[in-house]
Amino acid sequence: MKSPRATLAIIILLVAVVASLASLEFARVSRMFYAQIVESESRGVRDRLSAHLVPALTSLSLTSRLLGQSQTRGLAPDSPEMLVLSTLTNEASVDAATLLDQRGVVALAARLPEGFALYVRPGGEEPQGKRLLLDRNMHPAGQADISDDNLAALAAEIMRASGREPRSWPAWTGVHPLPGSGRSAVSVAAPAGPDGNAAQEFCFSFTVERLRDALSGEQHLQDVRPLLFTPSGLLLDLDRAGQAPGPGPLFVPRQQVEDKARAGAMNAWLAQDKPVGEAFSFQAGGAAWWAALQPVSDAAYPASAGLAVSQEALLSLILTDNRTPLLLGGGVILVLGLLVVLGVQLRKRGRASPGPFFETEADVLKLLARGESERLEFKSTLRLNLASGKFGKEIELASMKTLAAYMNTDGGILAVGVDDQGQVLGLEADGFENDDHLLRHFCSLFAQHIGTEFMRLARFALRSVGEAQVLLIECSPSEEPVFLKGAKEEEFYVRAGPSSRRLSISEFHRRVLRKDGSR
Repeated sequence: MKSPRATLAIIILLVAVVASLASLEFARVSRMFYAQIVESESRGVRDRLSAHLVPALTSLSLTSRLLGQSQTRGLAPDSPEMLVLSTLTNEASVDAATLLDQRGVVALAARLPEGFALYVRPGGEEPQGKRLLLDRNMHPAGQADISDDNLAALAAEIMRASGREPRSWPAWTGVHPLPGSGRSAVSVAAPAGPDGNAAQEFCFSFTVERLRDALSGEQHLQDVRPLLFTPSGLLLDLDRAGQAPGPGPLFVPRQQVEDKARAGAMNAWLAQDKPVGEAFSFQAGGAAWWAALQPVSDAAYPASAGLAVSQEALLSLILTDNRTPLLLGGGVILVLGLLVVLGVQLRKRGRASPGPFFETEADVLKLLARGESERLEFKSTLRLNLASGKFGKEIELASMKTLAAYMNTDGGILAVGVDDQGQVLGLEADGFENDDHLLRHFCSLFAQHIGTEFMRLARFALRSVGEAQVLLIECSPSEEPVFLKGAKEEEFYVRAGPSSRRLSISEFHRRVLRKDGSR
């Protein structure tokens, strides 16, 4: 029979072993938690930035092309004024629109909290030009404070960006004062014609404040640093607004960045061979940090967007500002580890799966072989009506209707460029200039008819099958209703078998009550 001391020693040893194993398991689960949270949040940063810029860049490209086509006929006297004002009413993310020629600014409209500031260059019947304040209804409300110096500085900045070698369109400027608004902005210009020798250029401006907001979003974490990196080792430093502009929208070398977390993230990213989509840890300022970046395929500069979060902030999500569980026995720590895993699953609910997204041709063919179902649908084209041979809004809305129905039900995948039998047709019929044009068009449709706030629930990519390409969009279920914004009214769709079904107001009401558990 063992002595009480021996028994006590064995119990203490067992408790120590269990506590050590539990601590190791807690550390492993914690790292998994940190990585998944940072990867998920980085996708949100990328999606917010794309939603802010992509529709505007698409509009800039199309408008510049139309301007080039109209130059042979000449512009009507009021065209520059109407052009810049109508741009701001149609593009909510744009803070200023400017038309320029070789003499400088022809017309400029800047968004203000109370309306707009308008400048039109002197000429014709108005030798003094226009410098007006307009209210939200475009009615004159006084004189705008638009200085010639700021106009000249804007024109010089755009000329510098447009002349940068090698030439790349659209051309981004550095940070500059935005005439008429008193704020700092970055601008992007495109020639009004097929090449860089056009007589005019059209320009959109985005304030630094709103770009920072697009990158930051509504953060529920502390110690967060939004990140935007280029493959060449430059990073976007919006805090340097007002200093000398750098290449692109204030991209600077990491050595010039004062924030240790951002510089440390860049150093670790480069040292680990620029991981995309995968979380990585690093040390900065004596503290542990985690970061992840996602590719921004529609950026004028190849870039990756994401964020860095301190490990202490991530730990607070587990402990809810209470560190005493770390001191408890192994059993409590194991329970906490299970709660962490459950918390990760709850946070991931409604978001796209982080796993592989049909990376190979074999994966795509295996998917298409399933045939259409409640969670898989095929569309032959994104915008071309095959019956009429013309682009049709009804075709675009059909795809958006399917995506909205997926998000209102259990999620699903839409494959565009595939007929009803699962045969790959490709996307050539839609007539897009290139892959970027197609993806920008899809993002614009999603933002217009579903809403940018739901972009976090979708992931999409072009995949090759033989010589053809297929656009795959996967949607996760939404915790709130998703409405399809059509031409006249909002509509609510759900999946019913292999099709999407529109609900009436009464059916929608009953569905919401049933989902909330109300009676």
